[in-house]
Amino acid sequence: RMLSAQQVLDIEYALGPGVAGGLEVPEEGLVCPWTTMLAFASQATVNGAQFSFESRVTDVVRQRDLTWQLNIDGSEPVLAKYVVNAAGVHVDDINAMFGHGEFDIVARKGCFLTFDRVARPLFSHIVMPVLGAVGRAHIAPTIHGALAIGPMLTDAADKDDSSVTPADLDALLDFGDAVAPRLMRSEEHTSE
Repeated sequence: RMLSAQQVLDIEYALGPGVAGGLEVPEEGLVCPWTTMLAFASQATVNGAQFSFESRVTDVVRQRDLTWQLNIDGSEPVLAKYVVNAAGVHVDDINAMFGHGEFDIVARKGCFLTFDRVARPLFSHIVMPVLGAVGRAHIAPTIHGALAIGPMLTDAADKDDSSVTPADLDALLDFGDAVAPRLMRSEEHTSE
């Protein structure tokens, strides 16, 4: 449902000036990506899956018996009837090895500010402001009872670049100052 500026501020009083209105999405929710993936991995293990971590697939070859041979840097080849591509930001590289080149992952990175649980009462909903000049991130409760602002996304030249620069933090702090000044003046926060 559409909300007026006053309705938004009645719900989320800690927002800064400049609220023009809002869109309430009651079905919006929190999902922890780590515990979700751990649950998937647990179910896969129960059903006979094997995992290979810190292993780089260098080549994929279809065998006559229709299994796949995955050649792995520094390890023996792995034969598999089914392969789940869980290569993260390199999922497009693995996809291409299987003969599919439909998409490319564009390297992006971002950081969050996580606030102490003391700040949690300041926001009761996931807030996703639309801001052109300041950038776009969100304010959300975490599954651990805290609050987080982020991610402020930037392009990365390398898919494996997860560095956080002073400019990245400054952009996130500017966003927080514009959107949630009361939160930014609350308890100390840490970057993740």
